This record gives sequence, structure tokens and C-alpha cells, in this order.
Amino acid sequence: MKRNLLPLLPLLHLLFLSSCELTETTVPPGESVVVLQSIVSRTRGEQWVFLEYSLAGAVLGGPTGSLAPPQSPRVPITGAFVTVEHLGPGPCQGRRDTLIEAPLVTPGALHSGIYRWNASCPLEPGHHLRVRAETPAGEVVTGTTTIPGANGYAIRVGTTQAAFPLDELGMNRLRDTLRIGVDPLLARAMQIEVRRAERQEDVAIYAFTDSLGISFAGNLINPFESDGGETVFRAGRYYLLTVAVTDSNYYDFIRTRSDPITGRGFLNHLEGGIGVFGSVEAQSWLLAVRAPQSDPREGQYHIEGNARGAPVDLLLDVYVDELASDSTSTHFSAFVDGAFFLGTVRRSGDGVFLSGTEEVFFEFDVSTVDGVRRMVLRGNPIITGASFPVEFGDADGFHTLTMRRLP
Repeated sequence: MKRNLLPLLPLLHLLFLSSCELTETTVPPGESVVVLQSIVSRTRGEQWVFLEYSLAGAVLGGPTGSLAPPQSPRVPITGAFVTVEHLGPGPCQGRRDTLIEAPLVTPGALHSGIYRWNASCPLEPGHHLRVRAETPAGEVVTGTTTIPGANGYAIRVGTTQAAFPLDELGMNRLRDTLRIGVDPLLARAMQIEVRRAERQEDVAIYAFTDSLGISFAGNLINPFESDGGETVFRAGRYYLLTVAVTDSNYYDFIRTRSDPITGRGFLNHLEGGIGVFGSVEAQSWLLAVRAPQSDPREGQYHIEGNARGAPVDLLLDVYVDELASDSTSTHFSAFVDGAFFLGTVRRSGDGVFLSGTEEVFFEFDVSTVDGVRRMVLRGNPIITGASFPVEFGDADGFHTLTMRRLP
């Protein structure tokens, strides 16, 4: 599961207080403290610990943004000695793993203050772990967590229930409701994320509840996006639903913060520092969202021909989204199935019909050994079912293919 930690506000640093005259107050530098952040996932082998100092009134240059993973630590602590001890019960009781400092390399940047370990011992619900981090300056931070779990997950769309993790569920966004239930085992709360399957940065739903049961209507509208709202579940797209049960440490971390205005405090379970050492168990499922097709441009389109020495045989299933359209273009999403020169594909993508000409632009991403390739389709579709030429390709070049709408 992709780690989603909320930005941690420095506890010893009052950002600013606005007086009645709205004058600015310069905050003097304070004493920084060690910040440790780590969420252990029972269903993932590789685990991470992030170490940094709180800003505490320090003035730093460079880009701004989140102070927590997956962003780079702003004041990273390098050269620390970090261990995770297995307190039991189980066959690994008494084992102590030493973490390896493993800077994260991204384009144009090297992010330090990151420590990695592999959970070679199976982490079962009820398993107790203790983290200990000692900085080069002699500061020591410790914390414990109890691994949570679930006796079972009930993931239902309409009348269909998922049979196993990563099972695919079809959702009619105008008719169906997504219902999520968990039978907890030493779990305190539940975190739900629905993300675009092909673009993990595209978040449709992020929710957190201690009820261990929640439902979402398929026709949900996000009123905070654009003038008329935004469709949460957009027809013609695959979504990845991830459900995580959490321990108390992570639950407290994600629901509280230090607020200098209200005086609301941050619930901290670490000794010698601030942050979180928590744990989760996460499972995922795939949602394929559809809707009735009433617009004459909606429906299935067949694309065929040859490109780069290989046959192309693709089927597009197109769904218009009225809330994403305007006077200049009609936005749509579509499922893509078939094969072309990069291999077989089963994805979803987005496109537009340009008003007046009805020229179509459509693109979808394909993962290859060299990274993600964005494929583009463009042309002037004929809605009557007759074949028409389109251009299909990527940054390496385009090829003319034949496309027609199926009856």
C-alpha cells in the first residue's frame, strides 16, 4: 500500500498568531526534536522508517510541500542507528533487525533520512514490535506497535461480493453502492482509499473511520471540485480500492495534530521524540465503473490495422462524463482492451470530443520495462458505423489505422 502520512506540524513551534490588527509576528528559533515516522504493513515485505528534525522556527530554503513521506524529509537525520525488535509472540520473538540507511533516488534529487528493513519474519496479528532510533547526537527515540488484522473483509458492489483480494467488481455508477465491512482482529480503525488504477496520484476517495463499516453511493459528486462538482466514480475507468485496518498509534496520528490556535494537542505514542510508529493490514480490489450509454458518441469502437510491424486490434468502450464537459469539448473515459505493438492491454484512459468538429483525442498509459508510455489516438469519428482513419502512436511516432463504431 502506498504510504499516506499527514504532514506533521512541529509541536514546539507556534507558526504564527494573528492579532486583531493582523500584524505579523516573527517566531524565534526553538529547540528541534527528532521526528520518526513509520507505518508497518503486514502485507508488504519491505518497510521504511523516516527520520528528521522538526523545523522548530528554522528558516529553510528550497521547495515547500509536505513534511512527511512520500516527500523528502526537510531536515533529514543521517547516520542514525535504527533497529526493530520482535517482541513476540511467535517464532521470531527476541530477534532484532538493524535497518539500512537507503536514500531514495528520484529524478534530480537524493532524499536522505530514510531507513529500510525487510520483514523476513511473518508479521501476524498480535505480533508486537519495538523501534529504536539513536541519532549521531545521542538522541534516542523508541516506540511500539501491535500488528492489526482482520478475520474477513466484506466488499460488496450492488448484490455482488468480492471473492478474494484483487477481485474485479463491476459498478453501475447510477445504480450501485459500494459497501465495505471488516471483521477486525486487534484493529482500531479502517482507512479507505479509491485511486485511479493507472494513475495512483489520482485519488477519488480518501476516508478514515473507526466504525469498521462504511458505504459510498456510485453517483457521488465531489462539490469542492470545479463549479458544478466532479464525478467521484467516473464511468469508463478502473479504480483500485484499498482497505487498511490500523492499530491505535496510526489512528491517533492521522486524526490529531498540534493546533496553535485552538490549543488542540497531538496524540504522540513515541518516547524521546514525536511522530508515529504504527501498523496496518491492507487489501485491494479492482472496480470497473460503467453507466448507461445514451449519448450517440458513446459505445464500443473497434480499431485495427498494422503499426511498427505488429497488428493492432483494440476495442474502446466509451462513456461521456457530463460534469467534466464544457462549451468547447465533451470529456469521456473509456476501457481499452486488445493488443498492439507493445503487447496486450487492458486499461482505461481519458479523452475529449471537440465541439463543432467532434474531433476526438484519447490517451491511455501503458507500463513497459522502460517505464510508462502514453499512447494517443486522434481523428474524426463517424458515428454512423462507417470506418474512418485515425492516428495512433506515442512520442516515437504515429501510424494511420482504421476505426469504426460497433452497432
